[in-house]
Amino acid sequence: MSEDVRGFRYPFQPLLERQRWQFEARQRELAKALQVQAAGKVELQDQHANRQTLLARVRMMFNRFDPVRTHSGLMYLCDLDTSIARLTEESETVAMRCADLQAECREQHARLEALERHRDRSLANRVVQQANRQAKLADQEWLARLHAQAGHTDPIRTGDVAP
Repeated sequence: MSEDVRGFRYPFQPLLERQRWQFEARQRELAKALQVQAAGKVELQDQHANRQTLLARVRMMFNRFDPVRTHSGLMYLCDLDTSIARLTEESETVAMRCADLQAECREQHARLEALERHRDRSLANRVVQQANRQAKLADQEWLARLHAQAGHTDPIRTGDVAP
């Protein structure tokens, strides 16, 4: 039995399309947030590497008793620590946003799948109804031929049984 979907109109198709659009929009938003998160991690790693390098240089300057350079190095190190703290906070915020978006994507995807399953069940029900209708028509035609072969000229009434 082939599925004949001609004439099938899913009543919730606009809702299904809106859910699909919202899901795709949420996925795009999540992808952007994940890119920001990855870029933030790279920048944070770079800042940590810069801090380690600068810390080694400041220690060397401290050993040379160069107070001016040591002071400027320490000031830069403090600025770098402030920058690292800010980046860490931003990274945590972006990570929380990504987690929220992932949860929203899962919920949106579940709603979309539920609507698609409902549409598929509705289509399957329509196919069954069409098959039943076709079978009923075939039965009626068979009964009419059988009735005509028996020599009856009066039309078949619903509920009549062939001999």
